[in-house]
Amino acid sequence: MRVGRNAGFTLLEMLVALAVFALIATVCYAALVPAGKGFRMLQKQRDVLESSYQMDRRLRMDVAYLMRSADKSLITLEITHDQRGADAFDSLTLLVADGESVAPVQVRYALDEETGHIVRQSGMAWMRDAQPVVWQMQKASSFEVQAMTPDGKWLDVWDKANRDAIPSALRIRWRLGEGLQRELFLPLPIGAPVQSGQTVMTGAQ
Repeated sequence: MRVGRNAGFTLLEMLVALAVFALIATVCYAALVPAGKGFRMLQKQRDVLESSYQMDRRLRMDVAYLMRSADKSLITLEITHDQRGADAFDSLTLLVADGESVAPVQVRYALDEETGHIVRQSGMAWMRDAQPVVWQMQKASSFEVQAMTPDGKWLDVWDKANRDAIPSALRIRWRLGEGLQRELFLPLPIGAPVQSGQTVMTGAQ
C-alpha cells in the first residue's frame, strides 16, 4: 500500500505568490500615496482658511468698537510702516471699547518676525505696565496696513500728526505663503458698528 504525498505548496509556488503579492502592494502604494498627499494639502488649506476667517472676524470686531477717548494721550488709531523689499512689517494700533470693562483697551496687530505669525496684543490702555494678552492669529510673511483719507488717498502711516482725525477706511493685506494673499477692506464709522467688510483672496503680487 503506497502512502500519498502530504498536501502543501512547493518552493516555486511560494515564490510566485510572494511576487504577485509584492506587485499588488506596489500598485496599491503608488495609488494611495498621492491620495494621502492630496488629503494633507486639503487639510492644510482648510486650516489656512479657518485661521483667516478668525483673523477677519477679530479685525472686524475691533474696528466696530473703535473709540475716541477724552484722554488726549490715548491715540485712537495708529499705523506704522516698515517696507523691506516686497515684504511689509506694518503695525496697527486701535483704541477699542471693551463691553466688559469701563476702561478702553489698546489693541495692536503686528507681524512677529521670530514666529512668523501675525499677533494681536491687547491690554487696558491705562495700565501701561500690565502684561498684554498675546494671540497668534495667522502665519504670514508680510503684513501691510493703509489708511484712506476723506479725499480718497491711501496713506502708509497714520500717527499723532493726524490728531483726532479718523481715516475713512482701512486696507489690510497679509501674505500667507503658497502664493496666497488676503486683503481686507474695512470702513471706519466711529460710533456705529461696521456691518460688513469685504475680503478677497488673490495671488501674491
